[in-house]
Amino acid sequence: MQNINLDFNEEYSKNVLYNKTTLLEENNKFKHEITGDSNREFFRTERYTFKKEIDLTSDGNFCLIHLVEGPSVEIYSKENKFPSFQLHYAEVMVIPAGVEKYSIKNDSDYKQKIKILKTYVKI
Repeated sequence: MQNINLDFNEEYSKNVLYNKTTLLEENNKFKHEITGDSNREFFRTERYTFKKEIDLTSDGNFCLIHLVEGPSVEIYSKENKFPSFQLHYAEVMVIPAGVEKYSIKNDSDYKQKIKILKTYVKI
């Protein structure tokens, strides 16, 4: 019984462990939500939903980009910091901290909704 924490009951799990989705911004180009930001985790997960293209920043931290809905996207730097890269459904790309700005463009029909997860270590 030493390895079982009895304080982790249903109420604690719902209030502390369960990830709540928080809407940060929504406009005619994209929707930006926090999908994982527990005090018990050292990383944060954000979800972006869009149809055409979005511009993102690394904020001086490396991040992982996961394509979770849609067939493929092109990830590129408008400043030519790295060669463009095609990311397919369920694939992941690491964006180095040194790449301050990057863009993600829908590679398919703009009617197809794209969802990506951006995961990074909280600083």
